[in-house]
Amino acid sequence: MQLHKSYHLRIEVDGDVARTYIDDVLIDTRTNPDGGDYGYGTVGIRQDRALNNYNDTERAYFDNFTVTDLEGESPKILLHEDFSDENNPFTTGQIKDRRLFIEASYSWYNPMNTPTVYALDLDFLIERDNAGIIFSGYDTDNFHLWGINVRDKETPFLRRHVKTNGAFSSNDADLGKFFTKAELTGSLHHLTLKVNGTTVETYIDGTLVDTYTDTSGRLKNGLIGFRTYHDLTMDEMAYYDNIKVTTYDEEDGTQGTVTFSEDFEGAGMAFSDGTVITKKGSKMLCVHSTYEETCAMQTGTEKGHPSFPAKAFTAKKHGEIG
Repeated sequence: MQLHKSYHLRIEVDGDVARTYIDDVLIDTRTNPDGGDYGYGTVGIRQDRALNNYNDTERAYFDNFTVTDLEGESPKILLHEDFSDENNPFTTGQIKDRRLFIEASYSWYNPMNTPTVYALDLDFLIERDNAGIIFSGYDTDNFHLWGINVRDKETPFLRRHVKTNGAFSSNDADLGKFFTKAELTGSLHHLTLKVNGTTVETYIDGTLVDTYTDTSGRLKNGLIGFRTYHDLTMDEMAYYDNIKVTTYDEEDGTQGTVTFSEDFEGAGMAFSDGTVITKKGSKMLCVHSTYEETCAMQTGTEKGHPSFPAKAFTAKKHGEIG
């Protein structure tokens, strides 16, 4: 590999196997270490810094991103970006000479000109303190988190968190006019989060309890999961079941496709943490921490329905290889 020379990168994913090519030469084949299919996720770029020198940064140019679904009779292009538009569809970086330049940062594909429209449905039961639902997730340090809290105030409330590179920001919406603490503790309820562009509508048992306008620029149809916390004063525990993500092609939310579902009745584990137990006559995921934060994130091992289980990703990369 040489600096300041363009290369063509291709990653082919077939079930639980990923093959990597540079200039059509196979350089790596690996099986998902977590087991199960890789599943379809968000395209991103990672450029880091040297461990022994903070000012020594990885930097590279990228161009001609294409993601192709290889299932079916003919390939279907799911994403194509050649950076001919001055608007950057990635979360960080600069468009230079119709290429994306990234230095020492993580950058995720998140086109603002295409509204994200999807709905997350699930059943939840708060055993103690709080139920924390993760959505729009990139990883354990970057996600949206809606906490249904029955501990910290006189009435229950919704704490809306945005976690960015490990740091939380939050604000609250009171739920006291809809539910009491007793009503939300120890009994099963249904939650629906409807995401449309920058708007998140929250429904509990079919009632609209909050409408939130996001200003982070990070809302997407990303990973889902659950977060719990434990310390000397707090011991959160909640159960979850019948989880479903419906993705919509249009803003009106009428033509939807179920892109993920999990009811914990079969084999396999769709999340990185938690214990499947029988509760209320049904198998449910119990999420509980014994030390500080635990995030049970959606993984590639789910028995549900990833959007596109077979795909190919290609990109032209120019510069330093990180």
